[in-house]
Amino acid sequence: MAKFSPVSHLSLQIEFREAIEFKQQDIRTTMPSESFHLILCRNLVLTYFNADLQQKVLSQMLKQLIPRGVFVVGSHESLPGNFRQMQAIRLGVYRKEH
Repeated sequence: MAKFSPVSHLSLQIEFREAIEFKQQDIRTTMPSESFHLILCRNLVLTYFNADLQQKVLSQMLKQLIPRGVFVVGSHESLPGNFRQMQAIRLGVYRKEH
């Protein structure tokens, strides 16, 4: 598990930067076992995966999202309608209701 230092044009307060952990994961086959407050899923699942794989991966991701957690997709993407537990906050940003 590697810590990530943001690129020079991004700035995070030190206490946030030290708490962020990035992992390399092939989400097509396995998901991390932890729960998440925030999942960023931009230009990947909804663009390049077929419909069956999209459903599988999105379902697994959203199970890992805590209640009231935030899920972000690309600005030209949206979640399929069958993810009713997700409330649209704004374009491409959703909050898990329960």
